[in-house]
Amino acid sequence: MAAVKEIRKSWLWPGFKIFSLLVWALLAGCGVTPYKSEFTCPPTYEGLCESPIDAYRDSVHGIDPRKFDPEWQKRRKKWEEKHRELLSARKQAKRQAENATQADFAPNYRAQLFEELKGIISAPETPVLLPPKVMRALVLGTPDGKIYVAPHYVFFILDEPRWVLRKIPERKISPPRKARDRKESENEKSTDERIKEVD
Repeated sequence: MAAVKEIRKSWLWPGFKIFSLLVWALLAGCGVTPYKSEFTCPPTYEGLCESPIDAYRDSVHGIDPRKFDPEWQKRRKKWEEKHRELLSARKQAKRQAENATQADFAPNYRAQLFEELKGIISAPETPVLLPPKVMRALVLGTPDGKIYVAPHYVFFILDEPRWVLRKIPERKISPPRKARDRKESENEKSTDERIKEVD
């Protein structure tokens, strides 16, 4: 009797009930999973379950293992009967592609490419990249106690390079000072001579 009372007390222990519920939930959860342990591949629609080496061999040699499966053959025949129009359109397109050789397409493609290049070359607006304006400044040497800074140049970029899609205005380069003075004196002489001629 004492042993029976001890067993009843253990059943009444509150931690035992919780423990038994957890064990039952874990065991039930493992049995509910949809996959069986003997599978190596999950179930797929008309897929194949084979090793990577076999799949590689089949792909290299162009073998479709489903063609040897009688169930797949039955499903394929049913599908072909259901989609006859689609299959006939595919066969017709394949025949047309076989009849049209690559030589037929080459001249048309070449002519189209030349037309495109001709349009690009003869386009009135060709993009031009204007270089940036760079300024050079001379910094003279300066003594600073025990340090002497030698004369050197410093370069500044005044503006960034930019794309231009129009005619670029030509920069007028002014001639050196002496040449400008000579031109001005020649112009003055010519106007004096004209005045004399008029008189």
